Amino acid sequence: MCGTKAIVDKRILDPPLVVQMVFDDPAQEKLYFSNTNFLVCHVTLHSSNGEQVAAFIQHEKTGSKVVQKVLLGDDPVTARILNDPEDNKPHLFFVLSSLSIRYTGFYSLRCTVIDIQG
Repeated sequence: MCGTKAIVDKRILDPPLVVQMVFDDPAQEKLYFSNTNFLVCHVTLHSSNGEQVAAFIQHEKTGSKVVQKVLLGDDPVTARILNDPEDNKPHLFFVLSSLSIRYTGFYSLRCTVIDIQG
């Protein structure tokens, strides 16, 4: 969704955000191949320099203050095993295909990967 009017305008990030998880040890990567549902990637929106969180915006609407979420979409997502086009080998990726930003501006995205299994 984009803007604050009654008309809904959903502007999805194009191209979609795709994050590859890189391991120093290839054996460690293979270990996660059997447990991809336990790896979760969460995305947060920040200012363009990355110093401030820009998750919400406050504005006036019909005389009252309204707080709205700026980043919308499928967050968090679990890891997927996909072939890397550069080496044609399987690797772990997080595909966030329906993220959208409600307000025009310059932002940065911060991705955090969590192993929820422990």
